[in-house]
Amino acid sequence: MRVATYNIHHGAGEDDVFDLDRLTSAIKRFAPDVMGLQEVDRHFGDRSGNLDTLSLVTEALGLHAAYGPALVYEEGSGTAVYGNAVLSKWPVIGSEVVQLPGREGLETRSLLVSTIDTGDVAGQITFACTHFSYEELEARAAQMSAAAAVLAQCAAPAIFVGDFNTTPGSPELAPLLEAFTDCWAAVGDGPGLTCPAVQPQERIDFVLAGAGVVPVSAEVPDTDASDHRPVVVDLQL
Repeated sequence: MRVATYNIHHGAGEDDVFDLDRLTSAIKRFAPDVMGLQEVDRHFGDRSGNLDTLSLVTEALGLHAAYGPALVYEEGSGTAVYGNAVLSKWPVIGSEVVQLPGREGLETRSLLVSTIDTGDVAGQITFACTHFSYEELEARAAQMSAAAAVLAQCAAPAIFVGDFNTTPGSPELAPLLEAFTDCWAAVGDGPGLTCPAVQPQERIDFVLAGAGVVPVSAEVPDTDASDHRPVVVDLQL
């Protein structure tokens, strides 16, 4: 099974030009079976043409999807939403959105937990996606602990992906790494830097494998379709 995580920067590349054709072409090249997306706009204003980017990307890729709002604004023209998504070649048979802790004044964050029926491949799996806070270490640590607690109650096998806004070795990762394997650390070659997309300096995007999920290989494709690079991992279940 090939999985991926990708912060898509609302559809804009490193050049800050909104271009969904460039984005979907990049995703088609690494061809994930299941992937988590962060910074997904749905009618969120001029920066993404006030479009439902999730529907357009899903249609272009021919995948099933679940969506987890993190920010929701009611405007005169309707509801503007920004958040996380899970895309899958197999049916998404259930999903839950969990609001993560924070404090007033910080951007709200959420965890999207989906159940996917892969049929004869691996049966039902849990696939979760999030985008943790970059603004404050204390908030990010609380969000990671909360996510670990939620995922501990989910059925195995489980895969957890996202833009974690922290680097390997950060102490706030500990609650997650007690139950999950950092796939890049296990099978990746080199530093696996993901951000920024052009001349990346940090590895802040993660694919984590739960019990019974074995990482086989990992890559960070070189693309400027977002301000992050994706992380792509082949898994054995």
